[in-house]
Amino acid sequence: MDKMQFIEGDTDSAFWAIKGNPNDDIYSNLKLQLMIEIFIMRMLSKFPPIRGDIKEDKKILGLAIERQGTAMVALAPKNYMIETNYSAISKIKLKGVNKKTNKITKELIIDCINEGNITKCTYMRLGQMNL
Repeated sequence: MDKMQFIEGDTDSAFWAIKGNPNDDIYSNLKLQLMIEIFIMRMLSKFPPIRGDIKEDKKILGLAIERQGTAMVALAPKNYMIETNYSAISKIKLKGVNKKTNKITKELIIDCINEGNITKCTYMRLGQMNL
């Protein structure tokens, strides 16, 4: 691992680009684990302390790998596409968009950034109805 770069995040998640060999297994990379520990120790002082045990203090910046891939395109928080090196299908996450009724592809996301093309989608409704 040579470099870490923040891509996007929201209140409970953060996505990082890690420069290095894409063929390396991210879980067995000792250098990555060391960099994460150094990052946590540097950033821990930026947050207000939690009363109690030091183990509780470190939970605020606890890191876990949920997804990994070779490339990521982020339009906004919770709207992204991750290309995986182990599958031909990219992971597309679009909050509030029903992917079954809307056909969103990698090409549409790239065109949105490069050309400014807007794709209209039917949004899911989250709420209750009075009957």
